[in-house]
Amino acid sequence: MARVHLGESRLKARRSRRRLLFVGVCALATLLLLGALVAISWAPFMRVGQVSVLGVRALDAKELEGVVRQELAGGWGYLFARSNIFLYPQKEITRELTRRFPTIKTITVQAEDFKSVAVTIAERQPAALWCGESQASSTACHFLDEDGLVYAPAAMYSGGVYQTYYGPLQNSEAGQGQFLTAAQFHALPPLLESLQKSADTGALQSVTVNHEGDVRAVFAGGFAVLFGVADSGSAVLERFLLALASVPFADRALSDFEYLDVRFGDKVYYKLKGQ
Repeated sequence: MARVHLGESRLKARRSRRRLLFVGVCALATLLLLGALVAISWAPFMRVGQVSVLGVRALDAKELEGVVRQELAGGWGYLFARSNIFLYPQKEITRELTRRFPTIKTITVQAEDFKSVAVTIAERQPAALWCGESQASSTACHFLDEDGLVYAPAAMYSGGVYQTYYGPLQNSEAGQGQFLTAAQFHALPPLLESLQKSADTGALQSVTVNHEGDVRAVFAGGFAVLFGVADSGSAVLERFLLALASVPFADRALSDFEYLDVRFGDKVYYKLKGQ
């Protein structure tokens, strides 16, 4: 004979209903909480209304502000306001401004209060011109900053205002790239100035660095000095001065020479024009 435990079946049914009720209450509470958070994120008193752009010199502050407001528009996943002071896209703003305006060197984006964000930038300052890998392949020139970074076209300059450099770039992408390392680029101008002041070389016309790191500095009249970019400036200057004090440089003007090569330690090489 089969037996039916009616009491236990009813108990299981009650427990099942309780579980369903608990899950339903939790789901409803979660939805209410999510809705409240979404509503708060769009509340006017917690959304960025003012954008301040500080530190601009050549750039247009209004244009930068427009980019920031574009990044603040809309919502995260169509739910939470991107302009909420706790949710605003700080990294995206920094990345987009840097991408659109390569003259920006550093940028800081931070909230000032619950309704305002300040964007502080420092612009790159041109220190020289980079005009291609070589004079033969040169097309348009770009600005170089003090660290040797190629960052923006310089079509309005045809030379004379800034020193001109030629050579390959590292990490070249989208009109930007690194010319030499920052340390190497920092060392070049003072060395070239010392070479120019130590002898009657005339004005420096161009500086070319090849893929092997050989530098060719051309002065007025076409006279060139060849040295290695990795060589210390003091060693290059010492070899240069010793060569000028020796024959045949002591008896001739530098304009008679095509080049003086000081890349090989105690041995220097030269070539007279016409040879």
